[in-house]
Order: sequence, then structure tokens, then C-alpha cells
Amino acid sequence: MVYDFKVKGHVKPKHSREIKKSKIGIGLEKLDRNLYDPAKCYDAIGNLGVKWVRIQSGWMRTEKQEGVYDFSWLDDIVDNLIKQGTIPWMCLCYGNPLYTESAKNYSGAIGVPPIFSQREKKAWQNYVCAVVKHYEGRIKHYEVWNEPDGLHCWKHGVNAKEYGEFVLETGKVIKECDPDIMVFGGASCSQSVGYLNDMLAVGCYKYMDAFTYHNYEVGSFEEGVEEYVSSCKAVADLYKPGIKIIQGETGAQSRPDGKGAVKDANWNEANQAKFVARRMIMDIISGAYFTSYFSTVDMYENLTGSNTEITESMYGFFGVMREEMKDNKPTGVYTPKPSYKALQTVCSIFEGDYERVNAPIGFAYQNAEKIGLFYAYNDDYPYRMTDTNKTIYASFKRENNSYAFVYWKAADITKQSYSSTVTLEAYGMPGDIQLINSVTGEIYDVCEESIERGENGKIILSSLPFTDYPLILTFGDFIR
Repeated sequence: MVYDFKVKGHVKPKHSREIKKSKIGIGLEKLDRNLYDPAKCYDAIGNLGVKWVRIQSGWMRTEKQEGVYDFSWLDDIVDNLIKQGTIPWMCLCYGNPLYTESAKNYSGAIGVPPIFSQREKKAWQNYVCAVVKHYEGRIKHYEVWNEPDGLHCWKHGVNAKEYGEFVLETGKVIKECDPDIMVFGGASCSQSVGYLNDMLAVGCYKYMDAFTYHNYEVGSFEEGVEEYVSSCKAVADLYKPGIKIIQGETGAQSRPDGKGAVKDANWNEANQAKFVARRMIMDIISGAYFTSYFSTVDMYENLTGSNTEITESMYGFFGVMREEMKDNKPTGVYTPKPSYKALQTVCSIFEGDYERVNAPIGFAYQNAEKIGLFYAYNDDYPYRMTDTNKTIYASFKRENNSYAFVYWKAADITKQSYSSTVTLEAYGMPGDIQLINSVTGEIYDVCEESIERGENGKIILSSLPFTDYPLILTFGDFIR
């Protein structure tokens, strides 16, 4: 039987200023190359309810004359983000043609680290110290470089040992200027645990508080995420127990014709919204310290460094805010996409303190082997239920004894959609059961006809919707 789950309300968006603690962030990258006006983003970011915002320091834009630093452009960004109640964290990058001749060959001096002479190294260290001192009390988290394990950002040849030494020297400068700063190393795009091990072996772990990684995928976006984070933690703990793992950049496009990562797949705005909800929640499940979505707005990808007129065909469409176009040209006017609502919803639900738990909630599939309390999964494929797509699920608990059970089918949404029903079995859960759509923020009334209450706290929830984006079943006052 299929029951009618009526919409009884919507998740109330929370402003970033209302959220004291969160694992969810967004990127405001590429402002070091002055590619768009950040002033049009500040209110949108605050209204999203994100807590972390990734920005880039822009050495080349800040030091245009040797030894003279102009932070005015960056001050505006940092101060406005803080006013919105967010925590800006800064990626220290890229090169500077004042000190490295080859940096003149690349837009924004991307991928040319200052490591080839003592003059370059000293200039970089002076700049880093100037940044840290200038933003004392405002910026407490710094990341060293961006994607050094990719040739696009370490152009002379990827080398984990070389990058590890760069982090060691940079981290030492940061800590000497302010020992309370958290230093992030990595910004890794290869997802190579071997690269992480080789960079840490140099000794940079002495000054590192977290390892950041990036992940762009088409298909099953959840594939290997939890395992990779676990592996990184295990390797990092060999050198310095307690190093945190951060997912620092992931995203999906809202059109199939965009430039940049994961291009040419069957992306649309609806699929992008599903991706946002799936990936942010998957990163929470993985145990990451926090996660960041790329990016706030659609933007020129700046892949060639061309000075020709910018057109729509040069854009990547990763933003949760679309840039309106006129005659194939950007207008600088931004409007929210469905992905904006999805991110806003996830931020409002998963704010504050909660813990991942093994709650007594399970799937009751027909024609499945019953093991113990529930109709359990195959031990060889811990997310797989009855077909070729995995089922992702997890439980969370707050101190007020409320629970959230999130579940979805990890279908490749660029090729297919998935919609079905499922029956769940739960024990000892508090009352006031609600079902929430993570993409739209809709709250459904779980009709009494679908609820069977048995002895000893047993509850069977029949014919619940089951989709290719997260649905969240809450017991008690989980949404505060």
C-alpha cells in the first residue's frame, strides 16, 4: 500500500549568525583573481546558514611591489564574512611574478610555488607572516597551497616530499607568528593515501592540525568516501594522533556544458541539488571535521588566462547561485538555484551538537534474509540492499534524546532517477515522528496508517518514500 504523506510545513532556514556550530561550509574561491564581485555574495552566504567559508589569500594581488602589502581588497571579504556569522578560512596561494619568472606565464601565477631559490622562499615566508599578523583575531585557520598533487597547481612536476617541505617551512612561520592558528596541509585532489604518507614523512605534521582533500566525482558520489577519510586518519595518526580530516572542495555543475571538473555529464539544476544534499550529508557521515561545497556562484573558470571578452561558454556552473546571462555574456546578477535551498536545508537540520550513533533502526525489505532484529544487509557490501545501487544510511542523536535517521539510494543521477518505497523497523524511539525532504525542506506528516506500534517500544513504519536524495526521519525534537 502507498500512503499519502502530506506536506505539513517546511524546515525554517537558520542564518549563519544563529548557528553556533556546524560541519558545513561553502567556497568563495578565485577572488585572488578578481573574477566576480563578492559584495553580491555576503547576504546569500549568511542566509544559507553555512559556518565555514573558504577564501584564497592572493599573494600576487596583495604584493605588487616588493615588500609592500595591500590587504584592502581582502579585508573587505574577511570582515563581511565575519559580520555574517561565518568562519572564513584562508588558502595561502599562489605564486608571484615579482620573485618567480615562470609565474608570469600563468594567470594568477597558479601552480608556481615559491620554492626554487632562497629569495623566493624568503619572500613567501615574509608574506605569510604578514598575512597572519594582519588577520590576527580574524582568521584562525590557514591552508597551505591548493591541489599540489595535480600538475595544474604544481606545474613543474608533482612531488610529495617537495610539498611536505613547503608545508613544514610555511607551517613553522605561521605557528611562530601565532601558535594558536590551525594549519591545514594537503588540499589534495588525487586522493592518494601514499601521497599523504610521503608528505607527512618529511616532518610537516609537526605544524599541521588538519589534512584537507578535494573530491569531484560523476556517478556514485559516495563511493569510497568513508573509507578514504578513515584511511587518511589512520595514516595521519602514525605521525601525529589527532590530525583532523577536512573535505575542502567538492561540487557539481547545474548544466552539462560547463567548463571545469565533472563537465560533460548529464547535469541539470535538479541533479545538482540532489548532489549537494547527498554529498554534504555523506561527508558528515564520514567523520570529516567539516566539509565545503564549491561554490557560491557560477563563475568564469579562468583556465587559459585569456584576456579576451568573457562569455557564457567560458563558465563553470558549480554555484548554488546562478549568474544570469544576456546575449551570451555575464550580467553580475545572481539568483538562487534549487541547490541553494538544498544546502540551506541541510545546514538548518545538521547544526549544533549531535553524534553519529548506531540507533535501533533498520530496513525491513521483503524477500531479504532476516538477521537478528532487522532485515539486514550483505556483510560483503555494507551499503547494498537489493539491487545494484548502494543504500546509504546513518543515525544521529542529540543530547535531548532525539534522533535523525537519514537514508537514500546512491543512484547515478546523471544517468537515471530512483523512486521507491521502504519499510523501517525501530525500537525505543521517542514520539513525534517526522519525515523531511533534504532537497526542498518540506516536512511530511507521517500518517498514522503507516505506523504500527508493537510491544516493548517496537515501531514499524510502512511504505515510506525512498529516493535518490536524502530523506530524514526524525524522532523527537531533532530540528530545534
